[in-house]
Amino acid sequence: MLNERNFCIGPWSEIRILSDGRLNWCHYSDFTTSTDYIQDIDLDTYFNGTSVKKVRDQLCQGSDVAECRQCYNDETKVVYSYRRRRNVQMAIFPLEHFEKSVAESNIQQRFEQPNIKPYFYNIVLGNLCNLACVMCSPYLSSRVATDFKRLKIASTDQPSLLDWTQNDADWKKFVDHIDSNKNIVCVHFQGGEPFLHSRFEEFLQHCVDTGHTDFHLTMVTNGTIFKSELVALFKHFKSCQIEISVETMSKANQYIRYPVDQTELVGNIKKFLACRDNQLSVVLRTVPQLLSVLDYVTLLEFCLENSVCVDTNIIDRPVYLKPAVWPEHIRTEARRRLEQFKTKLNVGHNHVELNLRNQHQVEVNLKQNADIVIASLAETLTNRSELQAKAVEYFAKIDGLRKLEITDYCPEFKDING
Repeated sequence: MLNERNFCIGPWSEIRILSDGRLNWCHYSDFTTSTDYIQDIDLDTYFNGTSVKKVRDQLCQGSDVAECRQCYNDETKVVYSYRRRRNVQMAIFPLEHFEKSVAESNIQQRFEQPNIKPYFYNIVLGNLCNLACVMCSPYLSSRVATDFKRLKIASTDQPSLLDWTQNDADWKKFVDHIDSNKNIVCVHFQGGEPFLHSRFEEFLQHCVDTGHTDFHLTMVTNGTIFKSELVALFKHFKSCQIEISVETMSKANQYIRYPVDQTELVGNIKKFLACRDNQLSVVLRTVPQLLSVLDYVTLLEFCLENSVCVDTNIIDRPVYLKPAVWPEHIRTEARRRLEQFKTKLNVGHNHVELNLRNQHQVEVNLKQNADIVIASLAETLTNRSELQAKAVEYFAKIDGLRKLEITDYCPEFKDING
């Protein structure tokens, strides 16, 4: 029996392809257990095969799914986890509305169909990236992969550059699958940096040339590249949302998203914002963590001034970068700054927006994102001292490699106990 506490439509609606070609059924789940690769299996066979069916069966029985722990963890702090947000997209509403919305939906028909195609795609073309963000993974940045090898943090067996699309047969398999699916809701690209990847523009042009553009297009970019020719292609799709990764509008962002040029980044963000219309929207995407939480208000201030929403995804791994790792006096100061920012917003105390990216409810969005970060500061960590020591060790290695000094960008780091 379906259980609101753990049910997610994701395994019936989404395919994710990781930089090495690994397949998964949700971009927010723990992908480390996945053993299926696009190099070895057809996408339709995978989506209707045994590994995905196992997860579907667990959810139909009302059981927790191990790979979904991030959403379960998020829900101890906030109501609208990724799981619940994805359900809402399919008109499956949370909490007391769950049973009624399930009964009124057509979800049962999808359960009963022997072969279905995804509605959503989350595509990592490869890990090619020009930045090496301190919280990133070798699977998502070639520069991080290279740095981690030098620091002996990651295995030297894995190539620094991962890119499943280099195999023409695998790329054709993906494109043919997309061509065959006329019920796509959204295709989402992330990186690496999609704007650096030739297959990204190739895919967009193919869709335009074949007239297969009746779906939503979204992407995550680090904002270091602005190409007007890409924006022109975006305009052909049903809608387009550009998600620009940035953590703060302070100097700390240059350390976190090394080696970003902050002036250039802000200039590009404003160029993207100038392209907004009814078809194209812009969201600033953040990963609040140890080094950004104190200056997070600078980002919220920018968003308020420029009427742009934020998409907040609190860091989960590595654990030593969680906001709650800070000593109590730093957490108290971060909360104070966020609460002070909220007083500037004309939002009802109990106003909750289901669509966290509603461009017409920017102030509500900013309040909810501030609340998410405040909640992350209250997370219980029984081994805070141990995690602080790990953070000190990690950033000492980063500083040694990059010839930086973390306290030049985040002076409060001196208060972390090592």
